Amino acid sequence: MSLPDILYIDKVRLDRYVEKIADPLKYDKVAEWKWKLTLLGPEVSGEQHRQGRPLTEHEKIELLGRYLLIEKDLGKGRFTDRTVFADNSKVFREETCTATKIHLPVVSPEAVVPKPRGSGEREMYDVPVWRRNQARSPEEMFAEHMREGERRSYEAELARVRSELSAFRGLNVWVSDRSDVSAGGPGSLFLIEDFPRADSESYSAMSAYSAMVVLFDELTSEFRKTVPFSKSGHELHNPESEFQKRFVADPVAALKGRGGHRLTTREITVLYRIRATVLYRVDDREAVATIAYPIVIMDAR
Repeated sequence: MSLPDILYIDKVRLDRYVEKIADPLKYDKVAEWKWKLTLLGPEVSGEQHRQGRPLTEHEKIELLGRYLLIEKDLGKGRFTDRTVFADNSKVFREETCTATKIHLPVVSPEAVVPKPRGSGEREMYDVPVWRRNQARSPEEMFAEHMREGERRSYEAELARVRSELSAFRGLNVWVSDRSDVSAGGPGSLFLIEDFPRADSESYSAMSAYSAMVVLFDELTSEFRKTVPFSKSGHELHNPESEFQKRFVADPVAALKGRGGHRLTTREITVLYRIRATVLYRVDDREAVATIAYPIVIMDAR
């Protein structure tokens, strides 16, 4: 029986969970044969030893899944109604669904740091060669001094932003929209790879007009570093904005329209941990959006 292809693993979290519930080593029985020559002729003897080896990724996934089932800590499928507010709702969930992976690319430092106003690049940085050796008025010298100060401030801020963005590779978000037949009912699922916040014992459940509000509030600093949201203003918290209307209707198209890259659409089986849920209205009915981070994503085909 072939094992399913693993599309993504949060290795840090998976290893941490496994270390809490079991020995991270698996012990295989290994036969050891010994041969020696005696007065009666050659003699062969065998012994079995337990040899430890690190668990494979599939063994870790199976171990975690089995533990969550035994402890009754694993829910099946996403929330579709107000049961999301129940006290006994599970923070770990597993489901199979159709999802689209969207990459939100990192913004360029030059797009973030504005150049001084009213100055072209040459005017901002340089005094013309033919003017350098001529006598200049105090006003001209003062203007040159100001331009030099602006240039240094701009370059210092540009260097700071470059350093800040150097380790950031953008955000990968899987979106399973409510319109997918396999989703099991109304409500969208948003899975954020490599979620950069610590785990919480429970998830937050709230009402809002859009899941995007909660997504952005959860990861404001990260979203601000991406092309789609580097210059986002009040529209993210305005339910009447065109972006919010598009996001509620079709989150994948809305993110693509702002510069996100659609990488793949496929059927996946995912084990995820919920960060937040959002109860909102669409087409005059209630829907639940789930914001989570995947522990493992496997190809369900």
